[in-house]
Amino acid sequence: MEKGIFNYDNANVLKLDTNQLNENIKVIDDIFKNYEQIEPTIEIENGNTKLKLNGYFIASIISPLNLNKLNNLYVEEEFYHTYNELIVKYTEVKE
Repeated sequence: MEKGIFNYDNANVLKLDTNQLNENIKVIDDIFKNYEQIEPTIEIENGNTKLKLNGYFIASIISPLNLNKLNNLYVEEEFYHTYNELIVKYTEVKE
């Protein structure tokens, strides 16, 4: 994935499994409390696309996602601190 300046107005929101999010709320809280920088990654395990934050499994991604077009992946940290809701966004490479 590229690093740099992005137009976040065109970003998409990852749709995550809410049951898994609820099961992992303590892990998510600990990551936000204990890490200065939150680094989201997407991994494919056993055919399932999964979101990890700083290496910890958070939830399966339930929306279709073309990993070849993925350009930038980031966490809306202020939204989490304000509303206690995890929002992960991504941008795609334009064709």
